[in-house]
Amino acid sequence: MQTKTFLIFTSFIFIISCSTISDFYEPLSPPEERGYHVIRLGKNEKPKIYYSNNFDYDIDELLSEHFFCLGFVNYNGVDEDITFDISQHCKEIGATIAIYTRGYTDTRYGTTDYGVYSIKRYDYHIAYFVRFTDDVGFGLEFLNLNSEDRQLYKRNTGALVYIVYKNSPAYFANIVKNDIIVKIDNKEIANANDAINILYLVSEKKKIELEVLRDGDIKIITLEQ
Repeated sequence: MQTKTFLIFTSFIFIISCSTISDFYEPLSPPEERGYHVIRLGKNEKPKIYYSNNFDYDIDELLSEHFFCLGFVNYNGVDEDITFDISQHCKEIGATIAIYTRGYTDTRYGTTDYGVYSIKRYDYHIAYFVRFTDDVGFGLEFLNLNSEDRQLYKRNTGALVYIVYKNSPAYFANIVKNDIIVKIDNKEIANANDAINILYLVSEKKKIELEVLRDGDIKIITLEQ
């Protein structure tokens, strides 16, 4: 009877685990389509896979290190080692680095003719990356202010700093994530596209001046290339 119970339990595990990671993959726009030059995983290379205790922070760190996020996987599954599956998926999509985390959600119970079983469930989160080789200019990426941002910062215009690339002019000038750029070289910034376009127009300059909103105060910060 114990053998039969074990076979039923393991069969159940197999049924709920048969989906592959790639079934849950949500790709972002390919970097090549957005003009990036990236280094994909080579044929004989092994991807680097890391478990993260602070998923959002580690994503920000990789982005600031000149990595591009290819996409995400989010799913709920049983307690299992998924590193091999992540490695295989990296090879499929050309990712050189993947980070993952998981968090316990619940324990599910059931009964069979041979007894009661229980299975712990976890939310898994995976992010995939490749390095890009393009010049980052002054070293900033932006987002538009969303409704929560507008309420929090009491303003409707400006560009929210999303990424500060390490070792860039912005990095050494101590621009930080969540700063709001309100002016570039005395030109008003309405949104993220404004900031991107104006930075492109001044990209040949050696020095530019930013008006930055941080913690309710306006700061004037100079970036030098």
